[in-house]
Amino acid sequence: MAGFKEHITLSIIVALIINIFLLIFSYIKSFAFCLIILLSTIFGSIIPDLDIGKSISFRININLFAFFTTLIFFIYSKQTNTIPNIYLTLLNCLIIYLFVILIFGRFLKKITDHRGMLHSIPAVLIAFFTSLQILPHFSLTNKEIFLISSSFAIGYLAHLILDLFKFKKNKFPLKLIKKNHNNGLLINIITYLILLILVFLSIPHFKKLIRHGSKEKTYFYQTIK
Repeated sequence: MAGFKEHITLSIIVALIINIFLLIFSYIKSFAFCLIILLSTIFGSIIPDLDIGKSISFRININLFAFFTTLIFFIYSKQTNTIPNIYLTLLNCLIIYLFVILIFGRFLKKITDHRGMLHSIPAVLIAFFTSLQILPHFSLTNKEIFLISSSFAIGYLAHLILDLFKFKKNKFPLKLIKKNHNNGLLINIITYLILLILVFLSIPHFKKLIRHGSKEKTYFYQTIK
């Protein structure tokens, strides 16, 4: 099984390749947006191993997940001025961080097995479509939303592919149906139901991208004035 360092290294390499591609074809012209692509790819790559359970890797991953979640909330609160007071913003960030580690992390341990549903193709798609639902709440163009969501999903997929090459058993781990604990059927039904709902909700975003994406100038610095 690939370790934490290998997954992070691969996600950085993948992010660099994505950024080079986007720069060559002039999809982006900002260092700030390149950094966003890097962070979103790394973020995607750590999520599959949130199902490890009791291990050093889990503690590292859940802390990183909490950090990225808190960072997203902080950026959102600053852009929308939801919480004008900086001290209240920082307090909410601390609460979110502790919630992810102490409550969400324990919840994941109870409902997942390692190489369970989080290590599957539907999980990659859910990650992509979930980000499509979250990012429109930020000051981003349709094209930027699609690029960040794609890099997030690619980072997730890169993790699974590396595990595939490192997998020692004679089983293919990237399945469309997974068994988790004694509730495998229920978990699969819920997973595909969530995926269908997210796909349906994401249709308007794809329509906007098709209509306006080619006319938008994707300069990230325009969104952080």
